[in-house]
Amino acid sequence: MIISENWLREWVEFDLDFNSLPALLTAAGLETGVVEEIKALPKKVVAGHIVQISPHPGATDLTLCDVDTGDTKPVRVVCGAPNAALGVVAPLARIGSELPAGQKIREAVIRGEPSNGMLCSAAELGLEEQSQGLLLLDPELGSGSQLNDHLQLPDRLLEVELTPNRGDCLSILGVAREVAALTGGRLKEPKLPRVRTTECETRSISLDGDGRCARYVGRSITDIRPGARTPDRIRERVTRAGLRSIDALVDISNYIMLELGQPMHAFDGDRLKGNIQVRPANPKEKIKLLDGERLTLDAKSLLITDENGPVALAGIKGGASTMIHPKTHTIFLEAAFFDPDGVARTALEYGLNTDASHRFERGVDFTLPAKAIDRASALVTQICGGRCGPRIESSEKALLPRRTWVSLRSARLSRMLGERLSKKKVLGVFDSLGMKC
Repeated sequence: MIISENWLREWVEFDLDFNSLPALLTAAGLETGVVEEIKALPKKVVAGHIVQISPHPGATDLTLCDVDTGDTKPVRVVCGAPNAALGVVAPLARIGSELPAGQKIREAVIRGEPSNGMLCSAAELGLEEQSQGLLLLDPELGSGSQLNDHLQLPDRLLEVELTPNRGDCLSILGVAREVAALTGGRLKEPKLPRVRTTECETRSISLDGDGRCARYVGRSITDIRPGARTPDRIRERVTRAGLRSIDALVDISNYIMLELGQPMHAFDGDRLKGNIQVRPANPKEKIKLLDGERLTLDAKSLLITDENGPVALAGIKGGASTMIHPKTHTIFLEAAFFDPDGVARTALEYGLNTDASHRFERGVDFTLPAKAIDRASALVTQICGGRCGPRIESSEKALLPRRTWVSLRSARLSRMLGERLSKKKVLGVFDSLGMKC
């Protein structure tokens, strides 16, 4: 799990120097190291709006871009990026700036045309190892805007190696809890905006999975805007965590998984037919997955189905028949609690290892699905527009994990730790971890 310092500090206040955090977490059983430091950008790297673009007269693979940087006149830049286009906003390195890799930007003549700066890719700014084309920025970003605050720079990344029993730390929330308990800091979980429900829901959910799905939560969102772009803030956090930014809907699902630890899936709502049923597969039943892989299933595999058949391999990967696409305008969001052993067996059986199965195998907090659905719904409507239906849920409460009270004797605690802790400190640690005493 790769953790961004900036993202972590949004969730927990702590005074400890960040460089001391890896040793502290490692001593607590979470082997941690600093994997990367992402430097701040020079002040001369600013947001540039391409206000005019024309072919380079001497090269078919180059264009001449007039870039508005907030000055009196646009800056003329020669650019070879395939995604340079009229109206695009991208980072412009002005003359005199030095990029993180050491490249100094000077006036140049490229194939006979003057170039007074450079439009930059993410790799040229040190944000990714490899990238193709310009780093496209939020279109509402003002011309000439400084980019460090916008791109959350500088930043430092931690990599936390987790043992199978610490699935609770496979999220920003989980690591923030741990940091709060270790440092005496304050956990500050962001408040969720209220989701306004304007639509009705005609679907129902039935659980027939032999207890392997004890909770399933969903919501339909209609009239979303196809092709909405992922805001820079979310895209940067997803990519720094090691995932690939795909599109707004997929990125939002991954963002929630990284933030809360709850895997999610978004179905195309128009392709999803009728009611949702969670059930075991029929012997030799088939499913085509998102990546095109076709599986022939055994009866121990758990499926999400609609009236036409399988639409997802539960807790592992979605199906191709209901995948979202560039023209999707209705979605159905899913968040569930699946039995860890069942997911692990199915993933092993078919050689599948996904970010979702990795978390479900280690145990996901069964109280998270509703919170994840609301958080994702708020982000979808903010970014893609749309109208939300009610949150619907089906649970087998008798099969959910039981939270039992555990007795802790202060004398035994002192004997095991080799020091005596005050009642106030003990209660403070448990409170930081979200435990009621």
